[in-house]
Parts: sequence; structure tokens; C-alpha cells
Amino acid sequence: MSTEKLSRESIQEIINRMMIAFSVDSEQKVAEILGYKKDALSVRKNRGTLPLEKIRLSCVDRGINYEWVISGVGEIYLRLKAIGFSDEELDLLDVLRNNSEIKSVVQMMRNMDGDTKKGIQRGVQKEEQFLELIKDRQGKDAV
Repeated sequence: MSTEKLSRESIQEIINRMMIAFSVDSEQKVAEILGYKKDALSVRKNRGTLPLEKIRLSCVDRGINYEWVISGVGEIYLRLKAIGFSDEELDLLDVLRNNSEIKSVVQMMRNMDGDTKKGIQRGVQKEEQFLELIKDRQGKDAV
């Protein structure tokens, strides 16, 4: 489906399902979720294409069934508990989904190039190593 041209009706149905699943009330907000300006989404609609990988990633991030968004088949939301998520993890996921600052950071990360993402990941790993080192030293000082 990623290479075939879609009809305007199919594209509009997909966008309408995205609005339902993402709990938004406009195509502009769908475009923002995908990291686009509304004009860019309109251009894609006119060309008969959609950013299917971005849609898939947005669905995964939100626990939304990608197949439902694309085809209308199945349930809207994935049963996260059925695939092994604990109550604690589901609570954390709700917090993350509803935190606008985290949403902004995730969107910013999606729009970064690969080298920038790798640099940030290396920085986070170094910080984690540093925190572990401090924790180890504090443990040794207590003995």
C-alpha cells in the first residue's frame, strides 16, 4: 500500500479514521501529528499519497491499530494489556500520551536527522553511565 496511488476517497477515509483514533477535530491537527503543515498534507492528498510510515509510527506511539486506520478493519486501539503491558506501564503510557511537553519532544525527535538522534542517544547514555558511577561511589562511601 505504500507505493500504490490511493483515491481521494480512500485518503479522506484514512484521514477521518486518524481524526477519530487520535482524538482530534481537524486535518490540521492530523498534519501536525505527522510533522507536516496542513498544506503539505493537502498536497499529498492531491497526489494520491500518504506518509504511511509516519502514520504507522504515530499509531504505534499511541497504541492505535494501524490496520484500522488504513483499512477500517479491526479495533481502533490495540489491547496493550493483552500483549504483555503491566498496569504500571499502562499508567505511565497514559501520562506520556497526555503530556504536551513530551509530545513536543517526540515530534521534535521525529523531525531530526539520524546523526542528531544518535548524538542525543550517546549523550543520554553518557549521563546514565555517570549517574551509575555516582551511585556506585555513594554505595562504597556508605560502607
